[in-house]
Amino acid sequence: MLSLNRTYVKAAAKASLTGLGATQWLRPRVRWAFLFGWAVWGLLIGLFGGAIGLEPKTALFMVANLLVLFVLYDFVVSYLLLERRDREGELAVASRIQEGLFPTSVPRGERYACAGLTRPARVIGGDYWDVTLDGSGRPLLLVIDVAGKGVPAALLMAGLRSQFHLLARQRLEPAQIVGELNRVLVADSGPGDFATLLLVSVDTDARSLVAVNAGHPAGLLVRPDGSYEELTSSGLPVGMLDGAPYEARVVPWNAGDRLVLYSDGLQDVAMDQESDGLSTDAIARCVHDARSSDPSLVLEELMSLATDNARDMVEDDVTVLVCAFK
Repeated sequence: MLSLNRTYVKAAAKASLTGLGATQWLRPRVRWAFLFGWAVWGLLIGLFGGAIGLEPKTALFMVANLLVLFVLYDFVVSYLLLERRDREGELAVASRIQEGLFPTSVPRGERYACAGLTRPARVIGGDYWDVTLDGSGRPLLLVIDVAGKGVPAALLMAGLRSQFHLLARQRLEPAQIVGELNRVLVADSGPGDFATLLLVSVDTDARSLVAVNAGHPAGLLVRPDGSYEELTSSGLPVGMLDGAPYEARVVPWNAGDRLVLYSDGLQDVAMDQESDGLSTDAIARCVHDARSSDPSLVLEELMSLATDNARDMVEDDVTVLVCAFK
């Protein structure tokens, strides 16, 4: 059953009956063009009626009917514009709140430096990245991609972020953290609510990475010579199956290596000459060709790669997290 907002109905009725209607929410230039077009249309009807010899009463009846139809049309448009204006205002507030969920600064050590960025496809999205220290003081790098887009995905992302920060403070292994995120999401969400993620713990003393991939695109550890190693998936996306096992993979790193974690949006929204979508090789080449030890500059190169090779009509959240080792 159709449900109308009474406040919007009153405002739309008042607006349409005053003769201004929806035009009062248009830009001045558009508003006057609209009113001018309506006046010209009325004049043409009058001239046409006179040309074919319509009686004044008949012509007046036609104009009155057109006026009633215009008022009804204007009422509907006014109502929809009011709804859209409030909805966009709410989304703007939600966007500001979501921006506050992302790190404003990230941990930085003598042997590593990180930079991350998320570009949502809409006002808000379901991608998330983070760099924080665990209970033992080791850096934890995380990229999450929630299934879906818009408000539902954003709410699910916010819940996962909160749970991650609670778990990160404890002395848990990466596989335990991912397992707990899966348990909470299965318990608190419905069917179809799931997310892929890649969690990497950096051991600066042993110069190794401990990675747990839950159905996420493989992270890349790019070597100075251009070769790379993939941190491939070892488990289901979180939220799909209670008790799903997650295994950690240990990968050594050396000075000059660069770790790149990203959401599938980086590959989906862009393409290269070799494949339908941005290939892993193309991403690794971009990281290697950046020739910079500054992760922020490498991040810019990857975002530029996606923008320069963007495909039409393909929209998805794009998230990239880069860690450079010294």
